[in-house]
Amino acid sequence: LACIEELTFDVFGTLVDWETGIAGAIAPVLQEQGITVDVDELLRAYARAESAEEAGLYRPYREVLRRTLAGMAKDLGFRVTGENADVLVDSLPRWPLFADTARALARLGQGRSLGVISNVDEDLFAPVRSRLGARIDHVVTAESVRAYKPDPAPFEAMRGRLHADGVPSDRWLHVAQSGYHDVAPTRE
Repeated sequence: LACIEELTFDVFGTLVDWETGIAGAIAPVLQEQGITVDVDELLRAYARAESAEEAGLYRPYREVLRRTLAGMAKDLGFRVTGENADVLVDSLPRWPLFADTARALARLGQGRSLGVISNVDEDLFAPVRSRLGARIDHVVTAESVRAYKPDPAPFEAMRGRLHADGVPSDRWLHVAQSGYHDVAPTRE
């Protein structure tokens, strides 16, 4: 890592335990309606619905989350009501960090810049950013470029910002867990 000047990270799934966050947000809705769903199936339904929503025309992430919940409801057989329609939107800022996130970011940020490339709205990311425990120098959100990963626009925007700060592409490393959203587009 000595030659790396900038580390950028995906947030949800890499720094934030989105699986626990999603399952925790939806569990009370399912319980209230007497529906039992395996957590793995719940997360697969989320991934299917969210990917479909992000593949279309850009819309704010809070709308993607609402539509994702509706897609999950159709897939898993629960009802979305006025009372639970924003359960994902409302819970996202509180989804838990992985236990080692803050410590690792603080260590990795010594002597280099840190950044984030995330499929999220600015205002939904702000409370998460404050919990990361490290200085985040560069942020590109889906909202800021009006496109969701795996679209190359978020990565191109980050590359432009880093080049403007004098960081060449070969001194930038993007860290993420999603082959679909991050690894494939960064290889391109």
